[in-house]
Amino acid sequence: MSHVALIEFDLLFSDEEVEAFRRFWDMGTDVKKIAKKMHRHEIEIGALILDQAELGHIEPRTEGLQESLPYLPKLIQGPKRRRLLPTEIRLVQTMFETGAPAREIAERFGVTTEHIRRLRREHGWEPGARLRDDRTALTSEAVDAM
Repeated sequence: MSHVALIEFDLLFSDEEVEAFRRFWDMGTDVKKIAKKMHRHEIEIGALILDQAELGHIEPRTEGLQESLPYLPKLIQGPKRRRLLPTEIRLVQTMFETGAPAREIAERFGVTTEHIRRLRREHGWEPGARLRDDRTALTSEAVDAM
């Protein structure tokens, strides 16, 4: 059996609605008030917040959002947006290829888990690849020693 999340909500927004939402957001309007003014459910606005934050169209809020939508995760305050330096990307690769979870890496470098996954796809990194290579090398050395 399958489950379609939030099927009972209208998550389709016109361009005009998105622009109106962004204006409300930029003015610091409370999420409940945005929902009321747009004649939408708070969950629909929450989904739009996630969408617009992920796309980088709205700035994160430091407070207030959690109070408006306490049942949504703190992540809806916006993604942690920052560019990783080339040296950091090499460290991320090393951590990923030695088996560290994407969530742990993201927290350490102050970026989203999706950013780490995107780097993995772009660079073709394999999780735990270095661990497998090390095991293969150890096995080969053991055979050679015999």
